[in-house]
Amino acid sequence: MSVRFSFALVALSAFSLALAAAAGGHASAADQLAQAKPADAQPADSAAPAAQPAPSPKDYGVTDTARPSDPVLMGGFIFRQRCAVCHSKKEGEKLAYGPHLAGIYGREVGSTGWFRQSNALTEAGFRWDEAKLDSFLQDPKKAIPGVKTDVVVRFKRSRTALIAYLKSLK
Repeated sequence: MSVRFSFALVALSAFSLALAAAAGGHASAADQLAQAKPADAQPADSAAPAAQPAPSPKDYGVTDTARPSDPVLMGGFIFRQRCAVCHSKKEGEKLAYGPHLAGIYGREVGSTGWFRQSNALTEAGFRWDEAKLDSFLQDPKKAIPGVKTDVVVRFKRSRTALIAYLKSLK
């Protein structure tokens, strides 16, 4: 038995133990290891074992895997995931990396008075609307050359949800 195969067998056994513990199983580690067989070992009757169903998210304790159907809720999730590190959603909250995004929809680009703002935003000369936000979120450096942000929202559905959320910020 090779070292690589032995390591894979140990890893598989550990994973099985973790699944059993998560599912509330009471199998001991010794029982799990005793049941583990090398993949090249054939059963005595050489019959193929019955196929096991693939685990579902519920097997791991996940009860809801659906994304919210409300784009504002999904946009809020994306905001927390991608934007909240640098931007606040309330006016008056200062972050070191980006201006607040309260009331961004319809606002003049670069009008927050943020102290680290790039000249590119100050000189952009337009108001944020859906098309401009979509273009900016898809590729900020292409939409406004010289801007400092590197965050890209690649998928149209995600950008649409994020824009819906940004429109809700007052």
